[in-house]
Amino acid sequence: MDQTFIDNCSNSELENLKEEVEILQQKVDYLRGKIQSIQYQCRHIFLETSSMRECQKCGFAESTYY
Repeated sequence: MDQTFIDNCSNSELENLKEEVEILQQKVDYLRGKIQSIQYQCRHIFLETSSMRECQKCGFAESTYY
């Protein structure tokens, strides 16, 4: 018994969504690069706890648990 195929989404809509995802992924990658650049150039002012420290200026965090 054959099942019928129901096409609820047009091909162009699917392609548009894929393009939008790609554009947004590129933007995310760009923004992550900017964050890394800011954190690299920051003169950190750390707030420390027993297990980690986090910069109050740029949000860079690292574990101090050894």
